[in-house]
Amino acid sequence: MGYTRARRYANYKGGKKYDETKDYAQLERGTGETEKAAAATVFYDYWKHAEANGLYAALKKQWKHERVKKQDLPQKVCMNCGRPFTWRKKWEKAWDEVKYCSDKCKKK
Repeated sequence: MGYTRARRYANYKGGKKYDETKDYAQLERGTGETEKAAAATVFYDYWKHAEANGLYAALKKQWKHERVKKQDLPQKVCMNCGRPFTWRKKWEKAWDEVKYCSDKCKKK
């Protein structure tokens, strides 16, 4: 469990923010577990400690620079709906055969 999820469990009982039975009305905040709040504090402290590390900051900057941006990924136009769609990791091996943007378009 990471920082965000720990905070969710700390703020809301059972980690659920919305009530499914009442048309997804937001539940009362502050009903969560104090143990999860303590865990979130630990995560936050380590996160800030890592951010302050010069080597970590340099590696993170390098990673962000090297990573492929979404706008640079290849695109195709769906043969059914005509909308453009972008390359996805799951299509990596079969990108040349991909013709539709979704299973819904493929079934039409």
